Amino acid sequence: MPPARYCDQCALSLLPLEVPHVARDCDACGKTVHLAEPGEGGKGIRVRKGDRFNIPEGSLKISLDPALSSGKLGRHGLTWFVQMLLVGNEPPKTKEDLLSLLDQWDAESDRLLESSYKLKGLDIHDEKDGDKIIELVQKDPHSPEFAALLAGLFAAETKRRLESGDVDEIALWAVRAATAWSMLVFHRDLEKHVWAGYQHNTAIYGIAQASAQTSAEAEAISAVRPIFEKLNEDVLHAWIEAAVDIGPRIGVQTVDENLLKALAKFHLTQFERRRSEKQLAHENRMRVWTFVLAGFTAGAAVTTAVGGLLKLLGVL
Repeated sequence: MPPARYCDQCALSLLPLEVPHVARDCDACGKTVHLAEPGEGGKGIRVRKGDRFNIPEGSLKISLDPALSSGKLGRHGLTWFVQMLLVGNEPPKTKEDLLSLLDQWDAESDRLLESSYKLKGLDIHDEKDGDKIIELVQKDPHSPEFAALLAGLFAAETKRRLESGDVDEIALWAVRAATAWSMLVFHRDLEKHVWAGYQHNTAIYGIAQASAQTSAEAEAISAVRPIFEKLNEDVLHAWIEAAVDIGPRIGVQTVDENLLKALAKFHLTQFERRRSEKQLAHENRMRVWTFVLAGFTAGAAVTTAVGGLLKLLGVL
């Protein structure tokens, strides 16, 4: 018989839960029970003296897709998570660190290709399937599969060059590997969110135009966008904080004032968004470039096999 799931006396679980929880010795039955009791104010998990806090493997999931994440990311958490995707905890400091990172990139690239529906029925480790895999992957050079194929290839070649000690070639292949990995992360994890943000920005004006009462008002709303885009942040902030009428200040009389104020607030938020994106891009560039073994000029020709594959893929 399978073990009892719940205690007959206290009705609590006798088996570990699939979510973060505590293991507690029950005062009523004396058995070890497992529960997730809400904390103060209904937040978090209450942990009493003597409790053993448990986080089951796989119970905490972080993803940019809310449907796949077990929690929500704040702005700083989002920045940290994207940096983790791109460069891990920190750039490698030793040859061993770099080899470990390259192994991670290679393994993750293999996992993506192995799970791809485009390559169903093909073995990425079987040379007989190699030509077919390349044929299918190169049909879409903007796909995660294409980036994964390059990332795995470049990571493997970088490791080979590290063994040879050819610093010029190490620098060349390290840059290639880091670039391919960044594109893999973008296509796999970021692209749909970047596109969603772009659609959100354009939708603001689409919704405003759809709510226009006349064709003349819809045309006026379209004309407003470039006017707002020329205004600086200080001006928009001052107008919004002072709650002044915006129409007379930008020479627009055919658009409702409330709508103009809403559009002004939207444009004001874009300044902060652009600052955050610029800072994130700068940080990512700085960290990615630490992979480059600076001071050396990439030079010697690649091996015949690798060079042929790169030409086939259109990289060289």
